[in-house]
Amino acid sequence: TMTTEKGNLRAVFHGQDTVVFEGKNTGLRLDMDPAKSIDSAIELKNAEGFHYINFAKYSARIRCFAYAVKGTLTLHKENMTGNQYEWPKEKPVVQLIGEPDENGDLKIVIEEVPYNSKPFQIQDIDVDEQIAQNNAEWESYLHRFGTLNPRYAELQRHMIYFMWMCCIEPCGFISRPIIRDTVTYSKSYKYENGLSAMGLAYGDPQRAYDTIMEFKDIMNEYGCVPGSLTDSVAGWVYMKAPNEGWFLQQIEKQQPFTQQQQDEIIEFLSRNTEFYLTCHDSNGDGICEYFYGNESDMDDMSVFDDHDAIDSPDLTAYLIINMDYISELYSRKGLKEEAALWKEKADRMMNKSLEYFFDEQLNLIARD
Repeated sequence: TMTTEKGNLRAVFHGQDTVVFEGKNTGLRLDMDPAKSIDSAIELKNAEGFHYINFAKYSARIRCFAYAVKGTLTLHKENMTGNQYEWPKEKPVVQLIGEPDENGDLKIVIEEVPYNSKPFQIQDIDVDEQIAQNNAEWESYLHRFGTLNPRYAELQRHMIYFMWMCCIEPCGFISRPIIRDTVTYSKSYKYENGLSAMGLAYGDPQRAYDTIMEFKDIMNEYGCVPGSLTDSVAGWVYMKAPNEGWFLQQIEKQQPFTQQQQDEIIEFLSRNTEFYLTCHDSNGDGICEYFYGNESDMDDMSVFDDHDAIDSPDLTAYLIINMDYISELYSRKGLKEEAALWKEKADRMMNKSLEYFFDEQLNLIARD
């Protein structure tokens, strides 16, 4: 809630795709800050003559409906064009301007539209009821994390609230309920998913599991998974380190995986590990390589300054962890032959990495 001398303005989420602004004796101006000519905003009317605005922000990959349930909402545009090859010299302006009615009431609804469009429907959401519902859902979610440490309770409560606010449901390429709390809020980076899942595992282990495993659902025929993912774009150009085996083992400490989950993990880790062994060992020496610095999860590291393929002990360690974990999961199923095969692969890479990366005193060797 924001309060001024003349009135107030409240905002509340309705689900994950709608936000409602309700004001008393206040107006609202939203600046869309168009950066490219392929951003757009148009005024429309439905068959009953109800006025609404359809706008898109290309950089964020979103399209929304915006309309006034109480008061008015108008679209103000300057220097906008629908031709991306005729970008105006003056900076474009796109603003949504909400004004209260004669009683001082204002209610604006902004609803994200999946894909390109959908049938337009007016939602008159009761803000008080929605706030009460959201608060009840939050308290229920907080309860799942058990008793908080008295010394850090306030901090823990804030962090759990932040995670709860970042929970999203399946949409497009996002095939599972996950958490997305990264600095780049509009996309999931694979390693950030793992870190987020670690914090989530104490109270919401199923969502933590799905946050890591969402990448399995888009894995290609070679066993490769993209480094980043949004509901509409998969970033295949650069991958991220294959550290899912380590993250999943930490999550399993909070809640044992079901047999179905274990089978799914075997498929994911085995196919992705084989991808590295096949496609990221270009010289066939048994040591896999990063092809670009960002693939290590350590963006902008100086070791990648020369922009060469890098033999890295951390990549080897992740793959060994994956292979050992696959072997363990096969052992639980009583499949001794498969377990022994993956254990042999892990031991072979361990021996190779000790020989390649370390001297006789187990000091790391720096290589050109």
